[in-house]
Amino acid sequence: MSFIVDVISVVGSSASISGVTLKDLLKGNPNKKEIESYIKYLEPKQVLTAPFHQEVLPAVIKSLEEIKVKTETLRINCNDEYISIVVLHLVLLLSEELMNLHKLQGSTASDNKAMFKHLQRVRVKFAKAIGLLCTAYEIDISGSPLANFVIDLGYKPRA
Repeated sequence: MSFIVDVISVVGSSASISGVTLKDLLKGNPNKKEIESYIKYLEPKQVLTAPFHQEVLPAVIKSLEEIKVKTETLRINCNDEYISIVVLHLVLLLSEELMNLHKLQGSTASDNKAMFKHLQRVRVKFAKAIGLLCTAYEIDISGSPLANFVIDLGYKPRA
């Protein structure tokens, strides 16, 4: 295993989303193919990994809406209750943050600050979820832009 995979494993093992932990996900692995496909879908999504100064509100909204549709499809296709809980949490988060983003005009400094806050909330939760799923399903994303994304945002040291 590479160093990146080891670090992502640490992130995944310490993450909990809606009370679902790595231990819960390890109880069954019937959906590895769907999870791998979903992770591959997320890899090129710049809305998750691009520097904030490159983000434009209409593009952010469009991309997050596409991710929400794909995430909901994953939830429907997976027959594991723990995966369903994790993915449903992501769908609900996306719905909430998309509503907030739709209220913004995107042209003022305060709107840009609000957009960053809402987008950052999505990024942090997705980083944790990706780390958790990659660890549970032994998915190697070491060559992907998602690797640094998970390492940078998915782990919050305890204070």
